[in-house]
Amino acid sequence: MPKKLKATPHDSLFKSLVGKPETAQKLFRERLPQSVAAGMADSLPELMSGSFVDEKLSAHHSDVLYRIKFTDETESLVYILLEHKSKPDPLTPLQLKRYMGRIWERLQGDGGRPPFPNIIPVVLYHGKQKWNASVNFRDILETTPADRRDYQLDFRYELIDLFQIADDDMSEDPRLASFLLALKHGRNSDVERRLRLILALGDRLEVVDVSILLHYVDMVSPEEVDMAIVGKVLDDVSSSKREAIMNTLEREIGEKFYRKGIAEGEARGEARGEARGEARGEAKAL
Repeated sequence: MPKKLKATPHDSLFKSLVGKPETAQKLFRERLPQSVAAGMADSLPELMSGSFVDEKLSAHHSDVLYRIKFTDETESLVYILLEHKSKPDPLTPLQLKRYMGRIWERLQGDGGRPPFPNIIPVVLYHGKQKWNASVNFRDILETTPADRRDYQLDFRYELIDLFQIADDDMSEDPRLASFLLALKHGRNSDVERRLRLILALGDRLEVVDVSILLHYVDMVSPEEVDMAIVGKVLDDVSSSKREAIMNTLEREIGEKFYRKGIAEGEARGEARGEARGEARGEAKAL
């Protein structure tokens, strides 16, 4: 199994979003094919622990695994892979195959026996370049003659390409819509415009979710986010929650600079210690 992965801003936002079964269920109902979504039971999906991503790909992939029940009393696993490369990766089917194999191997290691649950792979992509890679595994293989086609591995994955979805059509759920808009627009150059896009439904969100979204924008922005702009946007889109949100942000920003000061202080201390040690060594040698 892969080692514990270091979280990135995209990973943290993604886990905050689909780590809630209620939100994940809304995502499945809206973005899985209607023939699949219509058969889902009313019970919430079950979040399963663990990550199956390669450590060397952790900067580009984040994942979540759910078990969902259907009205016909069957079950399937839904594996969601967040793809945050800037352009489509034609090797995504191969990576998904590896991750799906790890899921079944873990089920076996936990005492499971065939038949194992079916896995529905979903790729959530927020790169600006349109996804033009195939969603079928067979398309990364050489063309197979008909007499050998039975030996050919194949599956397809569902693609959610955020830049191909209009902002107003992102979701009927305000939380899901806001978080997906953050993934879509979080790195845009105009800070005020992107905040207004992301927080258009701010009055319908919990304070903690607005804070998560603002923290994400701050983390992925190439420049420092001006708190005055944040306050201005909150006045317009979430005035009822402005004070609580600003207090939370100020605590977080204060803590960030406090930790930065400790780290810089420790670095200076180590440098002074090394310099003193070298000086003592030279004096002793003389």
